[in-house]
Amino acid sequence: MGDDAKRRAFAAAAHASVQGRTWSALRAELVAHYQAVTAEPAMGHSPLVALSLMAAKPGL
Repeated sequence: MGDDAKRRAFAAAAHASVQGRTWSALRAELVAHYQAVTAEPAMGHSPLVALSLMAAKPGL
């Protein structure tokens, strides 16, 4: 039952999509998010950082 060619294509695409997702890369991404949220407010930075700061530290 099923389409072996389609299954192989999906498997190859899934495998290719996670090649850069090493534990080192995931850790670095998590640390960067943490640093952005815990940094002191800096109004000159990107709106996403400002929104993250406001969400993480109500009352800013």
